[in-house]
Amino acid sequence: SASQMGTQMRPEMPEAAPALAPSPWEAAAPVGLYNVKNKEGADGARPATCPSAVIDATLFAQNMVIAFESMGYGTCYIGGLREDLPAVHKVLQTPEGVWPLFGLCVGRPAQEPRTRPRLETDAVIFDDRYPADEEILASIDGYDRVMHDWYRDNGIDTPDWSARIRRHFEEKHRTRNAAWYLAAGASFD
Repeated sequence: SASQMGTQMRPEMPEAAPALAPSPWEAAAPVGLYNVKNKEGADGARPATCPSAVIDATLFAQNMVIAFESMGYGTCYIGGLREDLPAVHKVLQTPEGVWPLFGLCVGRPAQEPRTRPRLETDAVIFDDRYPADEEILASIDGYDRVMHDWYRDNGIDTPDWSARIRRHFEEKHRTRNAAWYLAAGASFD
């Protein structure tokens, strides 16, 4: 299957900003790359499944991020692009069977951003076996303590990472997207 990347240079498209870059700092990026996936395979005959399309497009985008960052550019994925898929489709004029997945802002950072703490590698990378739940939960407890301080220092009102993630998954998000992707020709089979 074949991934495609659409590119829009800014600020030539100010009317597109709400759909393509939901936040002001995303809209300020000089280049917006919008990852899309065509429903047909590279040979034009074999339909690609949605999971393989998403994997292909994501690997492509991640390689783009590595290349841009190696040249000193900053990057940021725009998941908010999926908040209004019909508007994104209209702005990008995507043909039938092309599905917007996410955006990618590229530009020179105005400042050196503070690195957000991450889970320790022992909670996400395993040698030869998955660790016991208790081992992963101990790493997450430690991360919650670190993130509690980070959230407080950055004015984010949440007790810790686990609470934020739990809240996120307890709510339904982007509930219209599956229907839009299906209408655009995606297959979840």
